[in-house]
Amino acid sequence: MTWLSCCLQLGSCQRLTILSLRTNNLSSIPDEVGRIPNLHVLNLTDNKLRNLPFGLMKLKHLTALWIADNQVCHAWNNVTMNV
Repeated sequence: MTWLSCCLQLGSCQRLTILSLRTNNLSSIPDEVGRIPNLHVLNLTDNKLRNLPFGLMKLKHLTALWIADNQVCHAWNNVTMNV
């Protein structure tokens, strides 16, 4: 299964609560990650991310977002998340 086909199916992961993509040399995260309805923890540590998809704002149950050791300059300006 390719990364793209996995991304297209993320929204159907109703039971997924923790997703770790740590240390995968990723330069981007697809907006579809924001469609995982019950995601509580997202670990994106130690990749090559410069931006975070705005779709993450749709994650109503997200309580932990780990983005250390990336190249993210800023996430979103003037946005408050209940994290």
